[in-house]
Amino acid sequence: MRFDLSPLFMKLAYLSFLYLVFTYTAWAQKATIRTCDQPLICVTEKDSLYSLCVKVIIPAGHCPVTNYTISWGDGKKDEFTQTLDYSKDNEITRMHTYNLSEFTRSCGSGVDYNLELRTDNTCQPPVDMDIFPITFKSSPRAQFSVPDICQENAVRIGNTSCPSRNEMTYQWDFGDGGTSTDIYPTHIFSSSQDAYEVTLRATNSCGTTTTTHTISTRKTPLAQLRLEGVKVMGSDTLVCLENGGILALDGTVSLGSSRYQWQISGGAYTLVSNTLLTSAVLRVQLKDVTSYQFTLVALNDCETSSPRTIRVRTVAKPELTIQHQPSVCTPIRYRIPNPNPNARYFVNGQPLAIGQERALEFSSQPYIVTAELPYACGTYTPKPDTFYVREVRSLKILSPSRDTSLCLGTALLPLTTSETWGNWQGEPGLVSQQSGKTYFNPKMAGTYPYRYVLGEGECRTEVSVTLTVIAAPESAMFTASVREGCTPLNVTFQPRAAQQTGFTSEWSFGNATTSEAYAASTRLENTTTDRQRFLITHSLKNTCGTKRDTLTILVKPLPKAGIGVDSTVIRCAPARFVFSNLTVGNAGVSVWNFGDGTPKHASSEDTVAHVYASRDQLQTYTITLTAKNECGENQATAQVKVSPSTAKPLFSMSESVVCPGVPVQFTDATVPVATRWLWRFGREGTSTEQNPTFIFQQPETTYTITLVAVTPCGTDSTQKRIQTSIRPQASFSVDSLACIGKPVRLLNTSDLTQTQLTGFLWDLGNGTLDSAHVSPQLSYQNSGPKTIKLTVFGTPRSCASRTLQRTIQVREAPTAAFSVGETFCSAVPVKLTNASVGATAYEWYLDGSPVSTGQHPEVSIPSGVHQLTLKASYLSVCSDSTTEATAVPMDSCWVGLPEAFTPDGVGPSTGERITVFGNKLEKVKLFRILNRWGNTVFENKDFTPNDRELGWNGKDSRGNPMPADLYQYELIYSYGNREDEPNRKVGTFYLLRNK
Repeated sequence: MRFDLSPLFMKLAYLSFLYLVFTYTAWAQKATIRTCDQPLICVTEKDSLYSLCVKVIIPAGHCPVTNYTISWGDGKKDEFTQTLDYSKDNEITRMHTYNLSEFTRSCGSGVDYNLELRTDNTCQPPVDMDIFPITFKSSPRAQFSVPDICQENAVRIGNTSCPSRNEMTYQWDFGDGGTSTDIYPTHIFSSSQDAYEVTLRATNSCGTTTTTHTISTRKTPLAQLRLEGVKVMGSDTLVCLENGGILALDGTVSLGSSRYQWQISGGAYTLVSNTLLTSAVLRVQLKDVTSYQFTLVALNDCETSSPRTIRVRTVAKPELTIQHQPSVCTPIRYRIPNPNPNARYFVNGQPLAIGQERALEFSSQPYIVTAELPYACGTYTPKPDTFYVREVRSLKILSPSRDTSLCLGTALLPLTTSETWGNWQGEPGLVSQQSGKTYFNPKMAGTYPYRYVLGEGECRTEVSVTLTVIAAPESAMFTASVREGCTPLNVTFQPRAAQQTGFTSEWSFGNATTSEAYAASTRLENTTTDRQRFLITHSLKNTCGTKRDTLTILVKPLPKAGIGVDSTVIRCAPARFVFSNLTVGNAGVSVWNFGDGTPKHASSEDTVAHVYASRDQLQTYTITLTAKNECGENQATAQVKVSPSTAKPLFSMSESVVCPGVPVQFTDATVPVATRWLWRFGREGTSTEQNPTFIFQQPETTYTITLVAVTPCGTDSTQKRIQTSIRPQASFSVDSLACIGKPVRLLNTSDLTQTQLTGFLWDLGNGTLDSAHVSPQLSYQNSGPKTIKLTVFGTPRSCASRTLQRTIQVREAPTAAFSVGETFCSAVPVKLTNASVGATAYEWYLDGSPVSTGQHPEVSIPSGVHQLTLKASYLSVCSDSTTEATAVPMDSCWVGLPEAFTPDGVGPSTGERITVFGNKLEKVKLFRILNRWGNTVFENKDFTPNDRELGWNGKDSRGNPMPADLYQYELIYSYGNREDEPNRKVGTFYLLRNK
């Protein structure tokens, strides 16, 4: 049989499609959020924390399991998951508390929040959202203020209601039938009533509130005041300064006033009791003796009173003193000195009129002068004056006759003196009178100075004595900082009695030690293995007695650990040791640490065994035994050494390449540590030291080093090689002289072809080192000897040359300077004056051409402008040059005499005298005339030329005329400023005569 199932499958597919459409449509329904009440929420000032109820509404067909998030709008969220019956509508209630403290405090108009609901699920659609706005609004608060109501005057009422007034409506009732809806109403109240009840009704969308105030009407105030602290005498109102000068003014008795204003004039004052010039009651302290004026003005919100003024006068205590009368030793006649005419005076209670005298005889009692002075505030009584009229006698203290110490509580000590009419001065509580006698009672410890005084002034005499009362120790009891403990025990002992002068302590600590300190300390040590008790004794003593007290201190011992080792302590691996526990002092279980990293071993046995190994070096193991008891622990240690059964010789060298003649350090590193060594240094030597030093002498040689090491448990050897190098030689050249600031070249002449060179080090003699330049160049900035050093480094670098040093002299560079003479004569060389400093050689150039090497040369210079140059140098090392452009005007310089002269006035050169003539002549040093036979007939020196008066008149020295003849002359002269370079000239002339 065949069945056709196609129609059935088609129906099932159709039903499935309808189911999917229905399901998608159902799950697509939107979830919403709403408040449980109205979205407008009214709050009062009490609602600083407000709990809000919301409902989440989920329609039927929603996803069964959903995650919900509510954002409350104040930055907080509520996240939850809910499983619901999707076949029906669902409702979820949630609560949230808002903090509205700032909003309610400020009474704001309103604050808005958005409630946001977000769903998240696995159904379609996966995310859904709903937003619902809410508003918090302030309920109305009716508030207002009204000033005083003045008669028939308009009053503006201050409205302080909240929230914002543009959202509020107001209804005013003024209590006199008048109303208003203004925010700030103005109203005129009649004067028919003393007070009115004003009511305000404030309304907004959150409700209505009402408030009522009773307001009084005000009339013109009347200032009145009441005084306290004054004294009225007739028409005067007085304040007595001796009572403090405090005055109280009460303005509260004024009528119709709410405020007060005071004014004070006349003198200085201070406001007291925290009062002000605006206080209702004013308290003031008056300072000056004068008349004060006080003015009060009473005020209210409507009017100001007329001022109310009063005057008061301050009165000071009068000044009155009784001039002191010194005590006297003879009878006197007494009158009041410098009396006050308004005062009354008394002597021993008897009136004494002003100006009246009274005879005062010897008396054992004092004379007392008193006075009374009436004034406005009463009667003033000054301090009385007391003096004596007594006969002076010798005064001594008979008992005790000297300073005395007494023990506390002993018998009364009589106080007697040679005179009995004086008085004892000192601590009064210890002096008493019995049967007319005076006694000192040592009932209180201390030092008491006493004086016995007779008379005063010139008649005063006194004697003194010091009495000291000493108390015997009451108790030697003391406390200890600890009563028992472990050795060593530090204990401090403190007496219960306070430390006092004159008391001494003696301590015995039960261990042969003592102390005399007030509070003593000691260290108690128990060196036994059992508990030990120490008896502590304290003795406290002074001159009046001794007290003793004792107590016991228990000191517990510490354990004392000890280790014994069987046989030797150095063995070859593997090594077995047996250790003995030598501990004393109730140790019980001890802990062994064998020092090789194995776990610690606790044991109460007398002996323990342990095996040690050592692989490649001698090992030292420290065994620690820790013993404990109630006081602590103590450790003992011992050491054993275990050597490996084989030896590994090792060593190091300070250098592998070494300079000949330089010591090489060889360091043994054999493991384990060797006990004997044999070193072979090629064929040059041997050593048996552990770490020898050896010097190799041959350059460029390879040596084989052999070490044979012997350990406690084995022997072996090893070898290394060492190479010797060549020590380099340093060489350089430098000029022996240099000048400051001039370049100095250091020429390194060392053999630079040596391949083993590793560097150079120059010490330039000026604090500078240079290792970067082979042949450096430098200049020096100060003079003096400079020592230059050169060190050449080879391989290794420690293989350095011996330092080569050379010394050069650094001096100041020469300074070139010169001047040119002022007079220039043709055919006469110009003298050049050299002013150079520090030079030894000179080179002169005229217009660039050399003309001289002299120091002060004379140079022929043609007329014109020329450039002169001087180069000055020192030993051809340092030089300086200077150039000067000089104008040289050449003049005709000449000197001479006439060929003939006639003293009689006839001839080719007539005149009375013949003299020297010339051009550019500065001075004639010598003018000498000789006759035919060489005799001098005339001579003149150091005179100015061209002056006939200074010449020869043709006569001899006696005034006789010389004959006509041929005469010879000699001249010594100089041109211009060249006095130091004279010239010489000789010639002849004729002397002619008319007859």
